[in-house]
Parts: sequence; structure tokens; C-alpha cells
Amino acid sequence: KFSVLFFFIYEFIRLKQGCAALSDLSFIFSCRNGKIEMGIIAKSLQKEAGCWLPSFHFDKSQKEILASHGHIIPAIARELRIVQNIHEDIAACIDDVGVDVLAGIIWDHLLKYQLDNSDSDIFLVYLTKLKHESLLNDLASKLPRYYIHIDSVKLQVDGKPFSCAYWHRRLVEFTKFQVSVDKKHPVDTKKNTASCYPLQVFVGFDPVRMGSLALFIYSRKSGRLIRHYDDARNMLGLSHSGSDYCQGMTVIVDDYYGMLPLTPSKQDIAFSEESGGEAHEHNFFSWIGAVSKFFWNFHVDQISPDGVDRKTLLTNAIVAHKPNVTAMSELPSSSMNFSLLQKNFAPLRDIDLSHFENVDWLVKKNDTLKKLTTIWTFHKKSKYVEGSDTIFRIPAPAKTNEAVKKRKIAGMPQKQGKKQKKNRSSSSSTKNDDSSLESTFDNGNSSCAEAERRMLAKIRADITGSSSQKTIADEKEFSLQNELEQQRMETARFKSKWKTEKRARKDLERQLHAAIQR
Repeated sequence: KFSVLFFFIYEFIRLKQGCAALSDLSFIFSCRNGKIEMGIIAKSLQKEAGCWLPSFHFDKSQKEILASHGHIIPAIARELRIVQNIHEDIAACIDDVGVDVLAGIIWDHLLKYQLDNSDSDIFLVYLTKLKHESLLNDLASKLPRYYIHIDSVKLQVDGKPFSCAYWHRRLVEFTKFQVSVDKKHPVDTKKNTASCYPLQVFVGFDPVRMGSLALFIYSRKSGRLIRHYDDARNMLGLSHSGSDYCQGMTVIVDDYYGMLPLTPSKQDIAFSEESGGEAHEHNFFSWIGAVSKFFWNFHVDQISPDGVDRKTLLTNAIVAHKPNVTAMSELPSSSMNFSLLQKNFAPLRDIDLSHFENVDWLVKKNDTLKKLTTIWTFHKKSKYVEGSDTIFRIPAPAKTNEAVKKRKIAGMPQKQGKKQKKNRSSSSSTKNDDSSLESTFDNGNSSCAEAERRMLAKIRADITGSSSQKTIADEKEFSLQNELEQQRMETARFKSKWKTEKRARKDLERQLHAAIQR
């Protein structure tokens, strides 16, 4: 009972401070269990003698007022005049707004809603004498970014409903992950202990921002933003040089079950206040870093199957969505039907976003908490499942063979097929590797033969002009043939060396994989 009482006192103090910071005169109304209550927070009521926050309840119940039928507003006005008779300063506060105006607000935004939702408790804050003219517009635009689960409450600002689906309409390839974080023990992906809890992580690309990896941490069932990092790459143990993990990459952590320890003001994370908080902090950021790395590597590889200009292509694909994202982000949610907003943009915990299946996380052993634990996986083994509520997507491009063309120009052997899997050890795979390697060198030999034919043709063209130069031409042709023979021998040596190195590399990979499995 004491903790519940403290909660209500704490929330009231925050409400009072918020109203005082935003306006010089505020009215608070509530309708619960058929009773209508009213409170006033006014600058004019605060005296040197002390703070005064008067509150009242109407003499008539909600049911009695609604029984007035066509005279509901006059009935509410009579109740307000009764409150005015209590004190002249209270009467002055109500007169600043007007009895009839205040009665209309109570009817339109409190009692009228109660007719369709008789079992609901209603809470209304009416701010007047605002300290900033643009306050309501700022409030409507910023609330969706600071609360991600507030759609469970039907919220109105200036009489207009709006949805808190900020990130839904903002991020490209909006994807959902769920990991299990251990609060006390080192990371272990193979087992869950009693100290583990589920943590939802959402990742996407912001084409409007287009900066480094930004991290947003939300906590509790309201989904309130408690921490924001503009560039979290170093904190997450990721490469923080160049354009890696950029392209407006945005990571959203949803601590819906309230497992993160917070400061008394609920404005920051306080791992130091928790028993075993150092391990909790270490595991928390290790998992977020693992998810971020997995997501970025998947899309940077997906956008360029040939491995050419991966980051440039990814950047261009994300920027292409900027006009549509900007148009949707600037669209005021109050201009749309509230029920439509609720249907199309549900809270993050209920939305059907893209996700991955068969993600087999692996952990690199780490004996210290000073450095984040490396958690990794083979993203090519995972299955990508498109979500119906992920609005903006990056189309997977077809292969362009640009990498093959560039290797031809550079005179390098061409790559054949994808990189062989690390854990392949059967004899059939070895045979396939050898045949692929031989085809690669066959292509190199055919290139040499083509060069030989071109050079011989040039020599023959030179010797057709004069028979007196035949001897010199023969010498040139003989020299050319020697050079080509040396080139063939060099190619054969290179082929043998490459095969040997490949076998040695495959043996090392098998040993590494066996060690990881152990």
C-alpha cells in the first residue's frame, strides 16, 4: 500500500511540475466510479504563505448530470458556479476561461466520451495561458517519438486524436529481433537461467537523418524514452571509423517489462544501483551490438551480391525512400481517422514487422567484463521473413557481374560462385572446389591464349610488308613464343600454389569450427 501511495504522490508531483512549466493556469478533471472531480494548478493561487492546489468534486454525480438530457451543459455550469462560491480566487481562475466554455470542455472531452465507454476512467488536463504559442504543436509532434506504447491510451491534444506510430512511418527495413539477456551471469546462448529476461530490439535505416548508428532505449509499459545516443558504434563494440554502420541506421531497444534499473528521476539507466549490475550492463550492450552487426552485414551483402560498392549501393537505396518517408512523417496524424490509425499503426509490441528465423547465435569466450562479449552468427544461414507492417523495403538487386568485369580488367582470375561454407568437409565438396578452381585457371589460360593470338597476328602483319624483314620477324616470333611459354609455366606454378593454400585454409577452417562446437 505504501508503494502504491508513493507512486500516486510521485505522479502528481510530476503532473504539477509539468503544468506549471507549460502554462500559468491549468484545470485537471477526472471521471471515475461515477464521480466528477476537478483540480486547479494556477500561478495566481501561489502565495508567500504557502502552495495551494485546490481540488473539488461535483455535488451531482455523472449519472445525475447526464440525466439532464438537453440541458447537460447548463447542469455542468451550475456545478462550476457552486465551486466558484468556495473562494474568490478560485472564482477568478474559472472566470479567466469562462464558465460556459469550461462546461463545454467537460462535456465534449469528458462526459461525451463516457457515454460510449461507460467502464473507462477518463483523465483530462486543460492548459490555458500557455507560456509558448507553439506548445501544442510541439507536444503533438514530439510525444510519438518519446513514447512508443502510449497507443494503449486514446490520447488527444487540442481535441485532435493522434497515434504514436513515429518509427513505423520513419524507418526503412524496419525489423524486429528478440534476445534473452542475463542479468547476473556471462552470456550463454545455449541456456536460459532464472535471471534471463526477453528484450525486444528494433532496427532500421532512417533516410531523413542518414548519420551514424543512433541508439534509443525505451523502458516500462508506457515505452518512454530514457536514453539516446547519437553515435553508439563504439559503445556497442562496432567499427566506428568510416561509413560502417551508418546510412541512418537506428536501433530501438524496448524494455517493455521494466528490467533495466533506472535512476530515481526515471531519466537514465543506473546499472550501478543493481546487484550484479556490471554483468547486466555488459550483456545488455553485447546483445544490442550483436543484433546491430547482424542486421547491417545482412543488408550490405544483400544489396550487392557481386560484392562491389556495397555501402554506396546501400546508401543510394535508402536515400531513394526519403521523399516518401518525409511525406508520411510530416503527415499530421490528427488528419486521419483515429480508428484507422489504431488499425494501421499498432504499438510496436503488436506490430507485424520483418524478422529472421533460424538465427544460431555463437559466443566467443570472454573472461573479462572490460570488453564486450563477441556474439555472432552466419547471417546467410538465417531466413529473412517479410512483415506486413514493414512499410519501406530495399529491393534485392539482380547480379550485375560487375565484380567479374573488374577482375578481368585487372588481369586477375575470376571468382566462381559463392564463398564455400566453413563447415563443409565431405569429399564431394572438395571435388566441387577443385573443379571450380580448375575452371578458374582454364579461364585464365584461355585469356593467355587469346593474348598469344593477338600478338602473333600483329607480328605477321609486320612481316608482310617486306621479305627482307622476314628474319627479324622470325626472331620476334620466337621471342614471343618463349615469353608465352614462360607465362604458361608461371600460371601453372600459381595454380599449384593456390590449390595448396586453399587446402591448408580449409583444414584450418575445419579445426576452428570444431573448436567452436566444442
